[in-house]
Amino acid sequence: MSIKMMRTPIPFVSLVALVAGTMAACEETGTGTNTTSASSSSTSSSSSGEGGAGGGNTSATVDTFIADAASAVCTALFRCCDATNMTAYFAPYAADDLLVSFKPKIPPEKQFADVAECSTVLAEMMAIVPFGDWVAATKAGQAEFVPAAFDTCRSKLETAACGGDLENALFDDGCLSFYAPAGPEQRSMFVRKNTVGAPCMPIKDGTGSRFYGTCNPDNSFCCYANPDNPMSVCAYPFDGSGVARMGTCKATSATGADCSFGLTTLQICKTGEDCDSNTNKCVAPATTPLQVGDVCYANFLLTGQCQNSYCDLLGTSKCEPFKADGAACTFGSECSIAYCEAGKCGPSTYCDGK
Repeated sequence: MSIKMMRTPIPFVSLVALVAGTMAACEETGTGTNTTSASSSSTSSSSSGEGGAGGGNTSATVDTFIADAASAVCTALFRCCDATNMTAYFAPYAADDLLVSFKPKIPPEKQFADVAECSTVLAEMMAIVPFGDWVAATKAGQAEFVPAAFDTCRSKLETAACGGDLENALFDDGCLSFYAPAGPEQRSMFVRKNTVGAPCMPIKDGTGSRFYGTCNPDNSFCCYANPDNPMSVCAYPFDGSGVARMGTCKATSATGADCSFGLTTLQICKTGEDCDSNTNKCVAPATTPLQVGDVCYANFLLTGQCQNSYCDLLGTSKCEPFKADGAACTFGSECSIAYCEAGKCGPSTYCDGK
């Protein structure tokens, strides 16, 4: 899913979850705050990294996926992006606690000499987050890699024009963006296979994937055992030292059923739904069409979908008219063309090739 607001802080659903706190975080949500425009694997790429779709590429395998992904991203970056854009792209990697050791190797501390250096370093980071656990889960038989879906994602990067089109391709959270998909959206190139009763493990790719793990999020989540607390029913995915817990897939709660994010009891809604912190019940996304002036956000939940307008989450909590080019903005969602550049609505200049 391409999101044309990537250089603004937080996608809608992630922002709602952040403001509401963990209690409402039953949805798959991305990692961290997007302030840009957005197990180890083989480092031998099967991708030529040049040209458009079909330009010598062969279909990736799970063994070559991370190297191929890094090559596709870095080739696109070097084709269109300057040093400032490079720094913006790598900002979420630089901010991730699991990647601290890479900060001296990536922008802004170090500019890459060429595509090859960029691809090597990016592949090493991707093998930690966000894709390493996907590869490990696939090799363990708990997920499936879909080469055709990856080929589609790679083609988007290869054929995207510099500027807004490439920005959308780089930060497409269903493809190769650092940020995980929100709500019911999933990474397109991986399918989680486990169902109720099957063993499972967390996936370090956003918040939701840590909780749903390798379970099919449409019907189950990973119930993690906590041997240090026998009273615990479905613990958090990692212990106090950050070590992943293993678990068993447990059925998610349906719309209207009980849910909980307590410290000793987790019961999660199916992906795409929220756990209402006021009622501890699963609620489906609100789809009521809303007009300018209608309340769109209350009790930490969206109340509907603003039509030809945006929901002012941090202000009036009402649907407000889109802002024209040149108007002050915080999020791209406020703008009529969905880009917020340097605090003002306007066309995207991200990686415009200039």
